[in-house]
Amino acid sequence: MITGRFIAPQGYHSYFPYVGVVYPVGEVRIGSQIYFTTPLIKKVIHQGYTDEMEDAFVFLMKQEFIVEKNMNSIEFSNQDMKKLQQEMKEKKKVGES
Repeated sequence: MITGRFIAPQGYHSYFPYVGVVYPVGEVRIGSQIYFTTPLIKKVIHQGYTDEMEDAFVFLMKQEFIVEKNMNSIEFSNQDMKKLQQEMKEKKKVGES
């Protein structure tokens, strides 16, 4: 379930379009959110309320991230994707010991 949008983690030059939690469990512990991109959305079960303010919000966020800060969605940044994969690999190793 999507709980936030346009997340720009520190140390990256990219942003994640979405952040969410596993439905119906939710955020079972602090930091258990999932950052993801549009291609990972397989099915929209319910789309919440939208209006002109929603459209303006999306426009302003894209203007800030893409135009002003020269950022891309992480799916279009090979450098940040490699960095993210390395971080995940390191976390997995720590969890194995």
